[in-house]
Amino acid sequence: MTIPPPGSPGAHLDAGWIFSWPRCSFVTALHTDIGHRASIVWIALLGAIELTDVLTTAMGQARGAIEAMPVSAAVIDSGGMMLFVVVKLALVILVAGAVLLALRWMRNGHPGADAVFAFTLSSVRVATVALAVVSLHNAVLLTTLRA
Repeated sequence: MTIPPPGSPGAHLDAGWIFSWPRCSFVTALHTDIGHRASIVWIALLGAIELTDVLTTAMGQARGAIEAMPVSAAVIDSGGMMLFVVVKLALVILVAGAVLLALRWMRNGHPGADAVFAFTLSSVRVATVALAVVSLHNAVLLTTLRA
């Protein structure tokens, strides 16, 4: 909720308004700045983890491993590793678009935008951590394969 500045329609002149309006504007600007930085960090981490997944998948296939993830296996079977890379890149771009769209919506002050942004960024965080664990597991499995 934003409080209108003095002289604008809907503004009420009371002592509470004088003390709350500058603080609310500052907190909203600070929250948006922190959200922007967190968004960039988590999108970059997701991109790095997806790159690691592509590399471990390519190295595993070069050593004769079979992709255990059904969706990834179907993508690789239908278009090879190049299509797999394109799908992973598109996934990161679409996630970045969703996060930045939610951030922009929050900046514009739409009702409920804070909750949407928090949910979207939390989803990216959970997915990134889960993919990091899977990527680490794949890297460990690669050490057990013999070329």
